[in-house]
Amino acid sequence: MNKVISFPARNVVFTFHRVLLLMFLFAAFAACKSTRKVTTKTVTVPIAFDTINYQKFSSSALIDSLYKYRFSAVTMSAKADVVVIDTNDKKEFNANIRIQNDSAIWISINAILGIEVARILVTTDSIFVMDRLNKKYTKADFKYLNDLLKLKVDYNTIQNIIIGNFFQYRNENKFNSVYIEDKGYILSTLNKRKLKRSLEDKDPNKPIIQDFYVNPANYKVDQLQITDDKLNKTLTTDYNSFEVTEAGVFPMLLNTQVSADKKLSIIIQYNKVTVNLPVEMPFNIPQSYEPMPHR
Repeated sequence: MNKVISFPARNVVFTFHRVLLLMFLFAAFAACKSTRKVTTKTVTVPIAFDTINYQKFSSSALIDSLYKYRFSAVTMSAKADVVVIDTNDKKEFNANIRIQNDSAIWISINAILGIEVARILVTTDSIFVMDRLNKKYTKADFKYLNDLLKLKVDYNTIQNIIIGNFFQYRNENKFNSVYIEDKGYILSTLNKRKLKRSLEDKDPNKPIIQDFYVNPANYKVDQLQITDDKLNKTLTTDYNSFEVTEAGVFPMLLNTQVSADKKLSIIIQYNKVTVNLPVEMPFNIPQSYEPMPHR
């Protein structure tokens, strides 16, 4: 069922520059049932949790398994219902998402009666936003995004979050430890001192800590946490309702919570996805559109 977007036109610029860019970075766009035939033959099911020898399972071995069972599609096209809660403000809208692997991410935001209010294109070096309501556009590079979010990201980081794959946030953040809690793995950049990750103290030498909670049944990420103690910022994304597709196992529902100066909540529910079919990413800016200043 189509949802109605509730924010007025004058708030579009703020929404796109803050909420939607945060969506790129923090919300791993999950997928639901494929419109192509789903098969389990292309995905090997790992061994059961109780039969794994955890004491011999090193961080490098777990990373190898995460890469082995990662979602892998040349293209992806999806439709989703999105709910964004920013402090006391709640917005609901529909999104069409298309991805060309390692190349481009295209998003169309729809409002009342399916009217498109924005179109966004992310390439390996730039981010484009078209405000269809106010007939404006903007182009930014990743330095702008990094300055806005106070985080260092590139195209590969955004794409891996969107498709739910394991990634290393920064090159200097090495994954040193594997914990076992609640019948699952925790892959962490902390140097392990205790058996349980929940008992570890903050490491003043590691202001940015990255944790992946890994499901041993399919080696997919159940939860992603990035904590920046220096900026007092925490990101937590929970992945749920996993389903097997031709391109691998994918979560159907995700819930992202960002805690910093302000709190942000993003819930994405996908209702349609196709993989490995040709996708179009139209993004022609009309000559009548005016440049939109960066915020």
